Amino acid sequence: MQALYVILNRSDVVQDILVGLLKSGIKGATVYESHGLRELLPVDAPLDMPLFSRLTQFSEGKKVDNRTIMTVIEDKQLETTLSIVRNCLDQLTGDNSAFVFSVPVAFATTVSTSGRGNG
Repeated sequence: MQALYVILNRSDVVQDILVGLLKSGIKGATVYESHGLRELLPVDAPLDMPLFSRLTQFSEGKKVDNRTIMTVIEDKQLETTLSIVRNCLDQLTGDNSAFVFSVPVAFATTVSTSGRGNG
């Protein structure tokens, strides 16, 4: 299994990618707003300033359109998933880049609280 991360510079392709994942048999994914380092820090940021204060100071008021999709897939689904992402990005004009990577997953399961608290 692989945990696949797709970091998108544009949020307008998220739905298309998710639909493609569902059609290919991938049953779940998590999408969240994300921030890149270049977006948060100005070019002239002082290097001696602590990182967390920089992030707070420079992220206020900036429009963010980045999204990260995270999903756990079987190894055999990796190429199909990459094709879905590429096909969705190929339909765009302008900055249509994404950063995609995966990490091995040794274990994954769902945890349910059903049946708890009844007694």
